[in-house]
Amino acid sequence: MWQRIQTLYIGIATALTAAMFFCRMATIIGPEGNDIDIRYYEKLPYLMMLIMLITALPAAHAAPFYQLGDRVADFTVTTWDGQTVTLSEVLAEKDMVLINIWATWCGPCRNEFPFMEEAYKQYSDEVEIIALSCEPTDTPDVLAKFVTEMGMTFKVAQDTVGLAERFAVSSIPTSIVIDRNGTIC
Repeated sequence: MWQRIQTLYIGIATALTAAMFFCRMATIIGPEGNDIDIRYYEKLPYLMMLIMLITALPAAHAAPFYQLGDRVADFTVTTWDGQTVTLSEVLAEKDMVLINIWATWCGPCRNEFPFMEEAYKQYSDEVEIIALSCEPTDTPDVLAKFVTEMGMTFKVAQDTVGLAERFAVSSIPTSIVIDRNGTIC
């Protein structure tokens, strides 16, 4: 969260500096008597601040990144075969959930799935795996082909709820463990 606030302050400072610079340049380049009317440039700082605030507001209201110990908000995704999976419903039945953020083109993701499948078969009574593809082109048809090819039996869906962004995933594969209380472990 502090990263977003810091980014917002840096954006404000940058916009104000740029506005002041352009106003000063307008005064230097267009003194009275020249074709340039300075009165329009005097309003530039206000225009720059307005533009900056309009563009910064969505970032300021965006959901904060999850961190260790945070409770994950309930979400529902639809798997490649049309089943709906809701976190709260899964946690009512299982001790924990492993969310895996991945993509079909990712070599390391492909390499880890056989081991994940083996672990899932052994611990599926206690643990649910929800593999969420963060690749927009991984449509249900693409996922169906991949799941069949890899022999995956756990839940596989597209990340339509933006969890990769909420978890600030910068590389894949990334796995997140959520305990039965919905807390990130």
